[in-house]
Amino acid sequence: MPALAHAGQMNSWSQIPELVQAGLMGIEVHHPDHGSKAVEQAREAAARYGLMRTGGSDYHGRNGSTEAAGARSILVEEAGERVMELFGREKGLT
Repeated sequence: MPALAHAGQMNSWSQIPELVQAGLMGIEVHHPDHGSKAVEQAREAAARYGLMRTGGSDYHGRNGSTEAAGARSILVEEAGERVMELFGREKGLT
């Protein structure tokens, strides 16, 4: 699933429509460098373009600033309907 990571950190909001046309399916809502404004912008983009919402710790081991993997997470319910569709398809793959 292609997802846009740290849109707030990289200020890549204007690229979202083009990325959606190219197959973008998700956007990272929760990131250690996202303040409340960036989180809201990411949520709005997800709603506007039907993107799955993701979270990430941006953990890079001892070389990064985040202390541990999983520092930012997201509940399935917040991730969006498209994630629920993926879970539904997964059940049929057995």
